Formats: sequence, C-alpha cells, structure tokens
Amino acid sequence: MDAMSVGLLFGSVTFWNFGVLLWLLAAALPAASAAIADGSPSAQPVPVILDTDIGTFMDDSIALAMLLRTPHLVLKLLVTASHDVVGRARVAAKHLSLVGCDAVPIGIGVPSDNGTGALFPSAADYDLRAYRG
Repeated sequence: MDAMSVGLLFGSVTFWNFGVLLWLLAAALPAASAAIADGSPSAQPVPVILDTDIGTFMDDSIALAMLLRTPHLVLKLLVTASHDVVGRARVAAKHLSLVGCDAVPIGIGVPSDNGTGALFPSAADYDLRAYRG
C-alpha cells in the first residue's frame, strides 16, 4: 500500500499521532534507559496526558496501546476531543478496561457536532458510570 492509499484510508491525522507518540518515546527513552543502565532507583516514568479523537480510525487506539506498553511512559489522563466526545470516552474507557487500566481518569471534552466514529458501535453498550477512572 502506498502513502497516498494510507493517507486516504486513515487520514492525515494518523501520521501526526504516531509522530507525537514517537517524539514522546524519543524524548523519554534515552534518559530513562541511561538511568536504568546506571542502576539508578530514581528513574521515573514520564507522565503523559493523551488528548485524543479515538474511535474514528484505529490510529489513536494503536497509539494508546503503544503508550500503555511503554514502561518509560505512564498515562495520567486521557481527554477526548472532537465531535461525539462522550462516544469517544466510551471507546477509550472500553479499551482501558480491557487491559486492566480502568483507573486512568478520562476527561470528556467539548462536543463539536454529532459526528461518530467507526468504533462507536463496539462501545455503545459501555456504561461510563461503570468506569473506575
């Protein structure tokens, strides 16, 4: 698949999200790796607030999974943005719950219209009141 097909399939935001995540990883890994190599007990993970439009395409879901699997980063807050922010919060809450990270707080942003994402139906039955974070 060429870059144009990927851009049409996932939208230009895909590359931006992965770019931001890669930047976070690049910023966090050298210092944390050096501290771990030195045996320093003070190596602390970098706290992250993730602002996301999760639920439209898979890019944000993948970025969230990568963030959660990176030991040098710790998700402190997830904030939903753009269109149906409550639907996006449901998608994020379901993802986080499925991997045992349901204590992460989710901030629901200001809705911008009635748009929905492709992943919304899979989380339509998720009750946000049941989410611990």
